Amino acid sequence: MGRVCSLVIAMALLAAPAHAATSESSGGSTPLAVAANDLPPAEAQFSEDQLCVVSDREHGWRPCRGRSRDALSYQDFYRLAQRPDLAEADDARWYRRQLRFAAGAVAIVAGLVTFAPRLAGKSIVPWWASAAIVGGGVGLVVWGAQTSQEPLVGPEDAGEMADSYNRGLRRRLGLPPPGGGRLAIGVTYQRSF
Repeated sequence: MGRVCSLVIAMALLAAPAHAATSESSGGSTPLAVAANDLPPAEAQFSEDQLCVVSDREHGWRPCRGRSRDALSYQDFYRLAQRPDLAEADDARWYRRQLRFAAGAVAIVAGLVTFAPRLAGKSIVPWWASAAIVGGGVGLVVWGAQTSQEPLVGPEDAGEMADSYNRGLRRRLGLPPPGGGRLAIGVTYQRSF
């Protein structure tokens, strides 16, 4: 039953006429925008898989992917840009941060648990030991919060990494370099007297 429904839907989509938005001023024959479906397959693939870097107030830049600029993690960006060293360093930093948070939380709970019997008049450990455990836990949580979450490279380097990935992606897809593969030469002439 599922295959029959899929086949019927596919046939309906193939039989439906494709309409492009046209401008009224040119007699209705000029497309206003090219949809991803109207692009050749390789161009459509490139427009969805290209890497981009956008400005970000909090971190200076953030990675994105595709025409819609979908958010991408820094680790995934580094891996796609063929920089596993940066991806591993960022992963390790993230794990260290999480470990500090977790260890701090466990220490705070342990310190409070050892202090709780004192409230009932029973002493398991000296009060200063419980306070030291709680203080150490708070210190670990603060240290974890202070662990930098800044990207490991600046926006210029990230832009170069994205450009390099995009050039390689164009080659893999058999697309010409941006600009149609033509060589553009600019000449500036300045007269001096």
